[in-house]
Amino acid sequence: MYLISNNKRIKITLIAITLLFISSSGFGQQKLTEGKIIYSIEVNKAGGLTSQAINAMEAGKLIFNFKNRFFRSSLNIGSTQHINIHDSKNHSGLSLIKAGNGKNYLIKMDRNALQQEAQKYEGMHYDLENTTKKIAGYTCHKAIGSLKNGKKFVVFYTKSLQPLYANYDPRFKGLEGLPLEFQFNINKANAQLTLTATEVKQGFQPSALFNTPTSGYRELTYNQLKSLRKNRQ
Repeated sequence: MYLISNNKRIKITLIAITLLFISSSGFGQQKLTEGKIIYSIEVNKAGGLTSQAINAMEAGKLIFNFKNRFFRSSLNIGSTQHINIHDSKNHSGLSLIKAGNGKNYLIKMDRNALQQEAQKYEGMHYDLENTTKKIAGYTCHKAIGSLKNGKKFVVFYTKSLQPLYANYDPRFKGLEGLPLEFQFNINKANAQLTLTATEVKQGFQPSALFNTPTSGYRELTYNQLKSLRKNRQ
């Protein structure tokens, strides 16, 4: 029989408590390897938006799809659909614009194009606040995002769901979980939207969602896309 001194017992107890804390600190957190989040849209600051535009936005929805290294966001408003697909591992992407008038565009995004798209989020930081609320069944924590242009926006994120790749979306870089509610500023119209998760589904997502279409789209270069945006302003 081996006798353990009181000092050794104390050390063993402290080690056990430390290990318990380490193992339990991640309890309830899950990497979202595959799943879908559906968001409703609310216009909380109309600015220069017309009543028709407000109605179309509030009848629309945003969908996030995750599948391993792929992330897809789809903004559906009226007859227009804006889709972005990001390969977080290979740092490449795809942007699709489906318009009701049949003018559909496909833009392949390489690392350089993605970096240009993310420029407006450079220097962004989050200030965490001691406020929580339940969204779609998840406890969410409040954070205030500050952009380099001085604009601020509110995010509520859950620590229970972790992205597999932190670079899935530059807007949420630095958050310790996935956003289930966030504000979006439309600078041109001086308007603001709030997008709130109404449903979170974990599980299989069809690979076809992340494929590049082979027909039905006119392919543009990234520079052509920037010119198209400029002409619409």
